[in-house]
Amino acid sequence: NLMLLVRKLNKNQRRFFRTNHKTPLPCHVLRYMMAHDNISPTDLGQSVPKKEYQYYSFYQYRNLNALESLRHELLYSLGKRLSIRGRIYIAKEGVNAQIVVPVNNTDRFEEKIKSYPIFRGMKIFSGDIVDLSRENPFKKLHIRIRPLVFDDPDYQLNKLNMGDTGEPLSPQEWHRRLKQRSPNSVLIDCRNYYESEIGRFQGAERLQIDKHLDAFSEVKELIKDPQQDVYMYCTGGIRCEKLGAYLKQKCNIKNIRRLDGGINNYINHFKSHPEEALWEGRNFVFDGRLLEDTKQGKLNEKILTNCSTCTEASDSFQNCKLDMCNKLFIQCPTCKRKNMRNGACSEECERILNLPQEERKIIKEKRDRKQVGYRSRSNLLSTHGTQRFYSIQSPRITHMDIDNYCQEYTTKQSYILEDVENKTKKILPKRYHNMIGAYQSQFLSTIVKISNARHILEIGTFTGYSALAMLENLPKDGSIITCEKNMEVAEQAINNFKTFDVDNRISLKLAPAMDTLSDLRTRKFDLIFIDADKRKYMEYYQYIIDNNMLATNGDPIYNMEPNNLGTIIVDNVLWKGKVIHNDDVDKQTAALQQFNRLVQDDPRTKQILLPIRDGVSMISLK
Repeated sequence: NLMLLVRKLNKNQRRFFRTNHKTPLPCHVLRYMMAHDNISPTDLGQSVPKKEYQYYSFYQYRNLNALESLRHELLYSLGKRLSIRGRIYIAKEGVNAQIVVPVNNTDRFEEKIKSYPIFRGMKIFSGDIVDLSRENPFKKLHIRIRPLVFDDPDYQLNKLNMGDTGEPLSPQEWHRRLKQRSPNSVLIDCRNYYESEIGRFQGAERLQIDKHLDAFSEVKELIKDPQQDVYMYCTGGIRCEKLGAYLKQKCNIKNIRRLDGGINNYINHFKSHPEEALWEGRNFVFDGRLLEDTKQGKLNEKILTNCSTCTEASDSFQNCKLDMCNKLFIQCPTCKRKNMRNGACSEECERILNLPQEERKIIKEKRDRKQVGYRSRSNLLSTHGTQRFYSIQSPRITHMDIDNYCQEYTTKQSYILEDVENKTKKILPKRYHNMIGAYQSQFLSTIVKISNARHILEIGTFTGYSALAMLENLPKDGSIITCEKNMEVAEQAINNFKTFDVDNRISLKLAPAMDTLSDLRTRKFDLIFIDADKRKYMEYYQYIIDNNMLATNGDPIYNMEPNNLGTIIVDNVLWKGKVIHNDDVDKQTAALQQFNRLVQDDPRTKQILLPIRDGVSMISLK
């Protein structure tokens, strides 16, 4: 009866129930609350019997077929019969898994997984023993079918040979090689910035990225010499294997060594003699263990990060209590117990959290995810007491209320753009932030109208939203050329153009931006919109200006109005507000700072930098 009551309560009601319940809660009720409310027994001053699971990770690049049948078979044999929890991704190119297995079922699991012919020869890496009575990394077994187990920039274009990925090193051999490596070699942490922030190998070069797709271009820049010895590692090994294939086959870098099984395997090997290990800090994991103040993923007591509230050394995480934020931030156990900031990640979130529920509801309704910079769990780490924001959504540079007011009194987007936006959200939910917002689409459309632009070049198509926005005010005799190098998003753009560009005035070139610019160097354009690789903005700009690709008054064939010159519009030039800082900036921020200075100092052009969304520069010839 008590369990039935608890299930009918919402989260806030359960919190009140826990606080006021006078007697210890039964184990099954407590476990239900742990799973749904992210609490631990210590939060209630109670204890429950141990429920030990063995952590495993495994992956393999191998051609797989009949994925739906395989998914159902694994769900039954592993999830139902062996009570395994975790997540398994399967694709035509292979499998990637992180799971926990009841300790009494580990032998049966290893026998079962090896009984599948498609998984024979696959290495299985074991990790920590996880006590589910204290921490709950996975609620159940999820098996998902994906296009690729690990995306690469050559998706469906140039298949990488996954049999040629570099030399795999066991933890022992990796340890020995690192201690003896030459000063000319390079050790690369291939994970995202927030993963390497809290733990890494001594002397490792870190990638300043927040999306793994950026690793392919970033890792190449860290290698100065193709003959250089390159050591790479990641959490479980799967990322390094594809990066190794990319570097060997696309970049002609031969001496690739990677840690077999990743950090998980290294920590598991050295946990019996941690004093010898070269690992420092804590291993970042994408599950519930990240939220616990435990020794999981650690070989020593060294802490590399600080509490965002009191600046004490800490590597414990929690999510912001404000549900419309929910970002991950570092907070020490003491501040968490004292409920500092009421569990909010910042003073602004605390202010909203303390508002009456009706006011919070109004704010949430006004906050469109694209327009005000919602942040996911992994967008913020606080280091040395200083908050560093890495929003994956377009951030707001201006005040929130001003943003909302401007949006409210700007002409609403057309049904065409709304349809493309909704499709992008549904098909590419994790990459939706790459698309400009409705507010900025009206800005672009207005510029096309008042400039009477007829010939437009767009660098960076994504799903075609911005091209269709400019098309709305394009004269009947006008045309748009747009370029995109990613096949996955280009296919979505092509479908959108077929649906809404009935006059075929938009043409898409599937190629890198510099290849497209080279092919079009003899053409002139009234308007060029750039929203692509931020680190190549300077290269795009210099090529356009050096080759006179902007139309001028002296180009009557382009029907320029009197005193009307071609214009370059560049997006993201304020880069989440990070361009105003000079210390400890990532490479993308540094590139945008250099780009803004380059344009400012160029005697051939003039520019105005506007705080619209993530910053927009309008550049024209003098």
